[in-house]
Amino acid sequence: MVGTIPVGFMKIGERKLKLLRVFDDEEADRIHALSLTLLQNLGVKVISETALNLLEGSGAEVDRNKRVAKIPAHLVEEALRKAPRSVTLYSRNPKLDLHVDGAHIFNITDGVASHVIDLESGERRPGCKEDLCRAAQIVDFLEYMNAIFTPLTPHDTPLHSHILHEFDAVLNNTEKHYCAGAIDDHRAIPYLVEMMAEIVGSGEEIRKRPIMSACTCLVSPLIIPREGIDPFLELAKYNVPISIVSMPILGATAPVTAAGSILIGNALILACLTILELANPGLPVMYGSFPLTQDMRRGGNSGASPEALLVIAGHNQMGRYYGLPVYSGGTTTASKLPDAQSAYEKALGGFISAITGADIGAGDIGILENYNTLCFEQMVIDYEIVTMMVKLLEGVGISDETLALNTIMRVGCDGHYLTDKHTLAHFRETWEPMISDFRPYDVWLKAGGRSATEAARERVKTILKTHVPAPLDRSVRERLGEILKRADKELAKATAG
Repeated sequence: MVGTIPVGFMKIGERKLKLLRVFDDEEADRIHALSLTLLQNLGVKVISETALNLLEGSGAEVDRNKRVAKIPAHLVEEALRKAPRSVTLYSRNPKLDLHVDGAHIFNITDGVASHVIDLESGERRPGCKEDLCRAAQIVDFLEYMNAIFTPLTPHDTPLHSHILHEFDAVLNNTEKHYCAGAIDDHRAIPYLVEMMAEIVGSGEEIRKRPIMSACTCLVSPLIIPREGIDPFLELAKYNVPISIVSMPILGATAPVTAAGSILIGNALILACLTILELANPGLPVMYGSFPLTQDMRRGGNSGASPEALLVIAGHNQMGRYYGLPVYSGGTTTASKLPDAQSAYEKALGGFISAITGADIGAGDIGILENYNTLCFEQMVIDYEIVTMMVKLLEGVGISDETLALNTIMRVGCDGHYLTDKHTLAHFRETWEPMISDFRPYDVWLKAGGRSATEAARERVKTILKTHVPAPLDRSVRERLGEILKRADKELAKATAG
């Protein structure tokens, strides 16, 4: 929906600072033109038969043997015209709906991590469904966390139906918007739709008000895999918003230069967008970027290197160039622990993402080790970063009231402002920390001398002990459980077959 923000839509995270750009308009034009050249002359490899049929039927040149589609520029341009300039991300609770309009930034988790740092033992272990329930409960509590992307893939649920168990865990523990990640089998989609319908009422109601979005992550140079498009073509039938996320690995699956990775990632996003808009013209899509850099010396990779952050910045700028809602990584870290490395990488990356135009940002809240490990303490530490970032984005409002000239004149040269009426009127507007400690050393030491990680751990335990998310109706929970049992059995047979 386009226009003014309706009553009830969340307005927190208003961005007033001027955006940072990493290239000028002519250079953005060049990246767009070269992306069209790549798609038209080199093409993109598309493994999905359905997607190839859509492209070929619309005039693309398709080599069936190589499964390569050369996409004419006019198809891409037409798809860009059809894609909405804003999107509403609906929530289980309508008061928590998000209107993504370019003027606000909303914060989301990320991950589909495979492991979790145990809250009690501190040991890294495989994640389970209960961990995902806890993560959703924490997100539900945190005011400026506006949505949840699946932060963890549980190991104690069937692989073939994991996305359904993730939906069940999240929707039972938060009223906020849910973005599904790692949907890798289109055969799970009918069950997912059935579960959504149990909550909103019917398939037609899903089309009017989809309470989830989904994310397709594209890693290979110029390949759209079957699992990267088929499930999303099914969801597109129900107007479920799709985030198209490019994940170039600089020096491995993409050029080692930031500019080259911005270019190839942009081309891949445009190709996927074209397919989705051919399938359902007007489908809400978001332009996303979660890059990594390859460590050529030691073999690892990082989503928090300066080069990776420049790619995020460049992709954010291109998303806004097209007028599309921007879904962006940022608070990424290669660190294995909630330590100094994770702090500086996440703070810098999150702010770069926000200041270059992310509409859905922060990204990797609570995630360590480049999307591989969920840490509950890190969720709260990252939230501290997010709230500081949101405050910074408000900028400095200049008015008679904020300049406080009359107050300065009244207090004079040797007075103080502690009890002045201007201070009393505005002090509640200042940033309020959740775990940061501003007390003098002796006071801090007497109170226990806790580190930020220790303070975060205590805060997490308090949240999990005291916060009770609004539950789904008992009958809905029971029907979701029945769908899960049926899907576990039927998808197991389908997978085996």
